[in-house]
Amino acid sequence: NNSVMLRAVPIVFGEPQLKKLFMEILDLANGGNTSAKSTIDNILYTMACRSAVKANDKLNNIEMEGLVKMLRQAANPYTCPHGRPTIIKITEKELEKKFKRIQ
Repeated sequence: NNSVMLRAVPIVFGEPQLKKLFMEILDLANGGNTSAKSTIDNILYTMACRSAVKANDKLNNIEMEGLVKMLRQAANPYTCPHGRPTIIKITEKELEKKFKRIQ
């Protein structure tokens, strides 16, 4: 029984490139040495990363407010599922330097 059927993709993941995403999911599932939970976690991490807001993506006010709201509700808002930072701290002094207010 080696059949797989993709019936739907949750809208929360936006409009991914379905063929590419599906192939990546199959690759993860064929890994062999991982538990079912680990495989599912990896699939969800991949789907989340593929649908994440990327550099130069344009967002409207509602989308930005929604992202901030979800970030505030997240169990770990400081990193993505793969461990990359989602929030950085910039001091007032660093900000003033960037805008050439101070040396």
